[in-house]
Amino acid sequence: MFDESGLAKTVNFGPIGRYRSYWAGHFYSVLRCLRYHNGLEYPGRKMANYGVEDWSLSQLRGSAPANFFEKINQFMVNWGFQYLMASLLNTRSASPVVEQLILEIERLWGLKFDKGLTNYMFHVSGRDSDLSHGLDLLFADVFPSIINLSANQKHDAIAESDLCLILQNPNNLQKVGIFGEVEGLKGDKILLNSFWKKKSQYCVYAFGVRKEQGSSVHYQVRHLDGLYRVLITFQADHFVVNDFQNTLWWLHYLFQNGPSRKVDIRDEEFGYFYSTLQRNWNRPISEVLELISQHMGEDDAIESVPGASPIITNLTS
Repeated sequence: MFDESGLAKTVNFGPIGRYRSYWAGHFYSVLRCLRYHNGLEYPGRKMANYGVEDWSLSQLRGSAPANFFEKINQFMVNWGFQYLMASLLNTRSASPVVEQLILEIERLWGLKFDKGLTNYMFHVSGRDSDLSHGLDLLFADVFPSIINLSANQKHDAIAESDLCLILQNPNNLQKVGIFGEVEGLKGDKILLNSFWKKKSQYCVYAFGVRKEQGSSVHYQVRHLDGLYRVLITFQADHFVVNDFQNTLWWLHYLFQNGPSRKVDIRDEEFGYFYSTLQRNWNRPISEVLELISQHMGEDDAIESVPGASPIITNLTS
């Protein structure tokens, strides 16, 4: 039996290396959520219904209601954090968090995975994201192991989760998918038994943003709805949380005011990606995503704890 302490412990997230890559990850995650999360009211699947699959920011602004981003903002805070985790957890800066997660999974099931940065990968999963299509081709088994795993069980594991961590099983060297949940808006829920009663039994970990004061990342193991779950929570003032919310705010500002409105963004790297959206306002979203993804490599080596430019308090100023 696993010794569950029930006490939350602190794990590091940062300092940030490759500062430009860090901000690229934020913009990339927000745009991917807009493009691929079909649960959003806008754009959701509506742009495709209008005959525009690979829409531009200009087309989205012209087709959606004037205040559409305000309406979807809380959903972007929640679902967008899922996309952010799938991006940032694959970076070196987040490796202490991922290594702790894998370590706890190893302790729970008595295995040893390779925790090297190049030997794990997080992917967005879930039936409400188009990015989950084809995910089943990337791993052979669901972990913890399901005997005689059927295609339907594999499909259900993908459909009923938010994140898929892919690792190599040391026993048979096959790729395994380990599934989890993300709560970017009400992260306290992942600590409750009632939350897990509504979730898949395939999910053994979760990430959440809590509204408690502080700037730390905590982890703990709890026995919830019949399974041990590894729970990792960000306090409300953690720089990753603040920076993501600021990125959403500035995208709201961009849609509200258009690309020609001059802005004074003090953070050079953050401003670089904001201006990238301004300059590529009329380009297909796939091309904009490709432009941003080119900055998500390992070239930038500046060590820094980031913080977006202070928010302008009036969207119409």
